[in-house]
Amino acid sequence: ELLRIDNEKEAHWIAQRAPHHSDLVTWLGHLLSWKGIEELLEALICDVSEDLDSDISDIWQSSIFTQLKDDLGGSFFPEPGDEGRLIFSISVDSFDPFGMKTAKQSALSTGIWLALLNLPPHLRYLQENVYLVGVIP
Repeated sequence: ELLRIDNEKEAHWIAQRAPHHSDLVTWLGHLLSWKGIEELLEALICDVSEDLDSDISDIWQSSIFTQLKDDLGGSFFPEPGDEGRLIFSISVDSFDPFGMKTAKQSALSTGIWLALLNLPPHLRYLQENVYLVGVIP
């Protein structure tokens, strides 16, 4: 939670408590322990269009995952038997933690996030479903 402190010249935001950060294995274990998560992950279907010029609304409609091979040269998706295979995207974005200043001085912080692409699009990028890998000051 952030607390806003105003003074005569400007406002400052300070953290009221230290943020909690889990390691990736703990975060993923928590995510995969949800009730009904297996059904959500298994329901995702690669629906590849034969028309290369057609628009796609989700990455699972592209041919990238149907052409992906495992270490034995077989198709990576669909996964064999009861094995679960997860695909993550990585996002990197920079921002000025102090907001935009008129004096051309800036500072950048860069965030690195992972998103589980196996989740349906409406859940994929929710804050609780995205893993913050790190922040580069």
